[in-house]
Amino acid sequence: MRTLQRSWEEEVKQSRIVIAGNDNVYLKDIGLNVWDVLHHLANGLGEQALRQRYPSLTEADLRACGLFGYLRAIKKL
Repeated sequence: MRTLQRSWEEEVKQSRIVIAGNDNVYLKDIGLNVWDVLHHLANGLGEQALRQRYPSLTEADLRACGLFGYLRAIKKL
């Protein structure tokens, strides 16, 4: 599991996620807050609908947001 977590941490570090403070985490070039992305997804907005709202949002961005949320929850980031 540690190897997998390290792989996820590296994926987040290589993503467009910028950590500018505990609650100020956003996607570079989009300016979209990571917590907002996770909030939309948790409230039932599908990935396709979210990508229609934000056309420059990629599948890799969505994956990185999910990984970031998980890693933050287990205190790895």
